[in-house]
Amino acid sequence: MDFPLAYGQIIPATDSATMARINQARDAQALSNVSPGQIWLQMVHRFVAAIIGVAIAWFWFLTHRHVPGIRNLSSAWLGLVIAQITLGAWVIWSNKAADIATTHVAVGALTFATGIIISGVLLRLQHASDVPTPVHRAAGLVPVSVK
Repeated sequence: MDFPLAYGQIIPATDSATMARINQARDAQALSNVSPGQIWLQMVHRFVAAIIGVAIAWFWFLTHRHVPGIRNLSSAWLGLVIAQITLGAWVIWSNKAADIATTHVAVGALTFATGIIISGVLLRLQHASDVPTPVHRAAGLVPVSVK
C-alpha cells in the first residue's frame, strides 16, 4: 500500500481481478499476498484515525482558549496524535519495519492513556468549579443543579 492513497486510489478496488494484480505485484517483491479483508481493515483503521485526529485537534482548540489548567496536557495530546499519524504513514512507507511499527503501537498507547488522564482532570475540574466552562458545555459535562 501507499500513503496517503491505497494502491493508488483513495478507496482501492478489491474485486478479484484487482486483487490478482495486487498480489502478482507483491509476489514480484517477495511479499505475502493480501486479502480484500486486510485492505478494508486498513482503510477502516485510516478512517478512524482521521476522525480521532480531528477530534483531538478540536479538543485542543477548545481547551487551549478556555481551560488554562489543561493547556499543557491538551498540547501534549495533540503532539502525540500528530506523531501517531506520522508514524502510521511511516509504517506504510517503510513496508512495516518492525521498529517503526512498534513505535507506532507504543505512541498509540500513550495517546490513549493521555486521553484517559485528560478525562480524569476534566472531571476533577468539573467538580471543583460551580461555573462550567465552554469546554464543559461542549462535552456535555455541565453539572446538574439540584433545587
